[in-house]
Amino acid sequence: MRKQFILDTDASNSAIGAVLSQQYGNCEKVIAYASRSLSNSEINYGTTKKEMLALVWSIKHFRAYLLGAKFILRTDHMSLKWLRNFREPEGQIARWLEILSNYNFDVVHRKGGLHANADALSRKSIGVNAICSLDMKNFGDISIDVIKMSQDKDKNLQLVKKWCLSKFPDKCSESYEHDLRCLWLVRQQLLLVDDVLMRKYETGDRMYLRYVVSKDLVSRIMKTYHDDSMHGGHLGADRTFEKIRQRFYWPKMRVAIDDWCKSCEVCQFRGSRKNVSHAPLSSTLSEFPFQRIAIDCVGPLPRTKQGNAFIVVLGDYFSKWTEAYPVPDIETKTIADVLINNFICRFGCPEYIHSDQGSNFESKLFKEICNAFNIKKTRTTPYYPQSDGLVERFNKTLVSMISKSLKNENEWDLAIPKVMLAYRTSVHSVTKMTPFYAIFGRECKLPLDVTQVNPNTSDNDIFGYTITLKKQLRNAYESIKENCMKKLEYTKSWYNDKTRGNPFEVNDKVLYFRDYGKKKFSKCWEGPYIISEKLGDVTYRIEKDGVKHVVHFNKLKIITIGMTSQCRSTKMIIYRTRVLNLNRARKPMIWQHMKLHPVQC
Repeated sequence: MRKQFILDTDASNSAIGAVLSQQYGNCEKVIAYASRSLSNSEINYGTTKKEMLALVWSIKHFRAYLLGAKFILRTDHMSLKWLRNFREPEGQIARWLEILSNYNFDVVHRKGGLHANADALSRKSIGVNAICSLDMKNFGDISIDVIKMSQDKDKNLQLVKKWCLSKFPDKCSESYEHDLRCLWLVRQQLLLVDDVLMRKYETGDRMYLRYVVSKDLVSRIMKTYHDDSMHGGHLGADRTFEKIRQRFYWPKMRVAIDDWCKSCEVCQFRGSRKNVSHAPLSSTLSEFPFQRIAIDCVGPLPRTKQGNAFIVVLGDYFSKWTEAYPVPDIETKTIADVLINNFICRFGCPEYIHSDQGSNFESKLFKEICNAFNIKKTRTTPYYPQSDGLVERFNKTLVSMISKSLKNENEWDLAIPKVMLAYRTSVHSVTKMTPFYAIFGRECKLPLDVTQVNPNTSDNDIFGYTITLKKQLRNAYESIKENCMKKLEYTKSWYNDKTRGNPFEVNDKVLYFRDYGKKKFSKCWEGPYIISEKLGDVTYRIEKDGVKHVVHFNKLKIITIGMTSQCRSTKMIIYRTRVLNLNRARKPMIWQHMKLHPVQC
């Protein structure tokens, strides 16, 4: 026959307790104990409500035993005998009574002197900041015996252990070493446990005991909790610090962990580009139309009936006038023919032409054409198209306009003249005028305008028209320069807020970010490379094993060198790196030149 359960509950000003038992012969056998502290709001409850809270919580806690069986509920609070006699319960009391309605029990009052079992549990409260001592006997290859032996060998820790057994000095002597002074400052948190020096560490509502370790164990700890795949996993400095801080302590541990993570070779070669170098915006303004143009190619596209599969795009940096020519291929000869016969023969020779590093733009033929027409050739850095933003952005607009006007995708080349007219007669967001007006000094007369009377038409003679045209073009050029300058200043103010890092110097050792041809688990960074030449404000020539590359500042980061595996396993090496001065006031960046100086092992 199943024996009846007896549930004793009680509440005090700080906690509640419960005892679940059964009657065996002439004595009660305890099945389980339960207790918990009261929350800040529960402490403010009245006595009856606290006792009722203890009752409800205890029944819910032992639900698996009590649900579906009749049991006896004993309490030393007489008011609970009439628990079910509330006439119009409201709020929390009503919700509690609804919970209790699922259980079958009789309430029995017992004097407080006989109710000591539950009463003791409600009064023997555990502090919120209870110490959770680590029960691990070893940490990787660092056992407690190893920690104790290293403490006994360290003269500073020996002295601190003596102070713990007797008394800490009232004043910290200037003759003490730095680590010893740091330990003296936290003397209130130091204690000896089984002759092992430990420090209390509080986080939230818990407190840990941490092992105080000597210098000779620091690198082994960080090797375990950062480099090891199971314990560390090469996580960042913050996570590594939190993981180590729960277990160990030594003076200046945050600095040591930061330096260890920064100098980790695996992290440097496989980390992302987040929070690395980001140069200020570098831009050039043109003075007049077609002084500086950009050239690029779009495609391959579906081959048309005319045999075209690519588009050669040219854009003017000053007026934002653009040209688009459908071509069958993008060989150097084809591009040269477009540049000379279609562009130069109509608009003249530009002073500068800017392109990416495509082989058709870097060929000997293209360079000879530029030399023949006295055109200065500039180019982007590899895999960094942002410096060719004019045509790169127009390419997207052009493809979008063509795709929206097509009925047959094999006739896209026939749509180019129409969409180019639409683009050139639309106001540009930078110049605040149409490219057509910027070139011709008047707005284009569109086909629809033929059927309408133009109120701006005047009967001036040729001489008057010439004067008016000159004035309009002069005003247009001044307006373009002003608007371009405003746009540039606005863009710089936004872009330069993300500026990070100081300029590199010749002979600096750097890593190069390769974001092409990489696989999921391959290294993102290559190197180390040597900065062999500074080509501009944000471009550098780097070299490794005789192979040279021209790269952008944003693709580079300084490498912390000299961390051999032997050094990392025996003694920490701390590097001084160049200090970054973030410029939130939008002034020129302050560059502090500090070379890397590794401390010898």
